[in-house]
Amino acid sequence: MKKKLLVLAVATISMLSVSACGSTDSANVTYGEYTVEQLQATANDTAEYLLTLDSDAALANAELAASRREDPSSVTTDLYDQWNVVTKEDAESEIAAELFKEWADVSKEVGNYESTYTGIYDKKSNDKGFQVTKSGKTVTGVLTMKFEERDVVLTYVYNARNMEVTAINVAPVYTDKELMAGAGVNVLLGMGTVFAILILISLCIYAFNIIPYLQNKKKAKKQAKVSAAPVAAAAEAPARVDVSDDGELIAVIAAAIAASTGASTDDFVVRSIKRRF
Repeated sequence: MKKKLLVLAVATISMLSVSACGSTDSANVTYGEYTVEQLQATANDTAEYLLTLDSDAALANAELAASRREDPSSVTTDLYDQWNVVTKEDAESEIAAELFKEWADVSKEVGNYESTYTGIYDKKSNDKGFQVTKSGKTVTGVLTMKFEERDVVLTYVYNARNMEVTAINVAPVYTDKELMAGAGVNVLLGMGTVFAILILISLCIYAFNIIPYLQNKKKAKKQAKVSAAPVAAAAEAPARVDVSDDGELIAVIAAAIAASTGASTDDFVVRSIKRRF
């Protein structure tokens, strides 16, 4: 019994020590050569610069950043010097261009800026302070800003090995209801597309039954036209006139022959008459 109580006591002490370690202020944690406060300061500098840009200015900066390789004096270099960050080699212009394009879109829908959530994220209180998380080879820092319409998050993504910046993104925060509505629309569009394609396939299959019917109908019409041609030709052919009993015509012909030859009608007999056209 005493042995069981001793094991239980040791387990309890171990759990308390682990929980104590877990409660260490995240502000004292370092990532590479950077503390959480330094990462937060970098994010704040970026946010302050973005807040000075409207949509048009952000797009103009995006164009400058995209042309970084052709124009070394581009705004990108100044920005990254100001933000005191190191980016992956040859990725500086792409990262900045993408950030400015996203800000141009976000700034149109969130309204006026109100404030930036200060402090460090606290899981217990679930506040919106600066939050740093490490997952595998990636360190992510998230700064939340408050606007009239909705919150906006600025996210820094670092390579955990050397703390190079691999991406900087800015995006609005949507409510669960808005996300569900968007997901519902996507589901409806997806299902509608599937059903539309199925209906189109069904119509194509049905068309295979119509095509032979049309071909047979056309063939029958052509055959009827061919068989009607001899009948029409027979109808157009002149009918033979039976003049075997036509006595008057025979008499006239006989008189004409007698007059032309000087013979009597009694010297010959007209037995038949053939007309030539």
